[in-house]
Amino acid sequence: MDEKTRKRQLVAGQQGKSGGGLYSHVKQHLRSVSAQPKPPAPEPSILKQMRDAKSKLKPVEKFQQRYIVSPHNDVGNLFANTVGMSAFGIEQGMKAIRPVFKDQKQREAFATQVNTALSTEKDQHRLAALNQLKTWSSVDSAMTDFSSINKKRGAPIVYTQGHGEYGDTNIYSNTNEVASANKVGQMLHTMGLPENSEVRANSCFSGTQHKLNETMPDIYQHFKQQTMEFHHAGNWSQTFAGALQTKLRSFFGRKNRVAGYMGPTGQGSEPVKKIVMGGSVQKRQGVATDIGHDPHLRAQMRRRDPSYKE
Repeated sequence: MDEKTRKRQLVAGQQGKSGGGLYSHVKQHLRSVSAQPKPPAPEPSILKQMRDAKSKLKPVEKFQQRYIVSPHNDVGNLFANTVGMSAFGIEQGMKAIRPVFKDQKQREAFATQVNTALSTEKDQHRLAALNQLKTWSSVDSAMTDFSSINKKRGAPIVYTQGHGEYGDTNIYSNTNEVASANKVGQMLHTMGLPENSEVRANSCFSGTQHKLNETMPDIYQHFKQQTMEFHHAGNWSQTFAGALQTKLRSFFGRKNRVAGYMGPTGQGSEPVKKIVMGGSVQKRQGVATDIGHDPHLRAQMRRRDPSYKE
């Protein structure tokens, strides 16, 4: 008998089972377990209740909640950006961006612009956006605060809309109405901005103290590295987005984060430069934020407070 066979028999003997005996023992144990009484099945009435409850559950909806607000009475800039971004979102399989109106006067002005645009629009995605916005700006369906938002189904994104300028903590309407970051923050708080929402200041230069341009040293390399805010954008607190975040966080319990953009922002889809897989920069269709006059993907030109803490 070789040494390996002798050791196997020795181990089997110590366990009290040979290979075949061990297999029989396992089978016997499994039979005894399967023979044990099973827990009683639910009564038919309970099963029916369970089925009825399940049938009433709505499927989880594939969506991202996106809203847009403006502090201005003039709705020209709000309308143009809402339609443009909504049309591109619909083209990408997303929902339109829903306006939340500061008052009925603003809602009525927005609804008038929607109806005017519907009479001449030909583009299918803009038409789809306008038809949805017609419903959302009607007196029966319009939102004038955030009380109806389902806060348990993802963090809402809330855009603030107005014209901006670098190093400026105000935003402006087409008719040059002025609204400070403090005023916009107070408005959002009064409207019941959800605590888990991220605010995106959708205004030109809302996230930069300085004007970025193509001649700045290494700016395209910094774009590719996504480090422009550290080299070119200046002091966060001297931006509209930074001032808006400070105002929001001055309210007890609020921890909303605000994002801004480091250049002029577009109102719809156009060819933009985008960092793609592998780190190269290629042309793609998207909403733009410009470096000088050079359009780049808005999402990759976004700036947030690096010192932000929950």
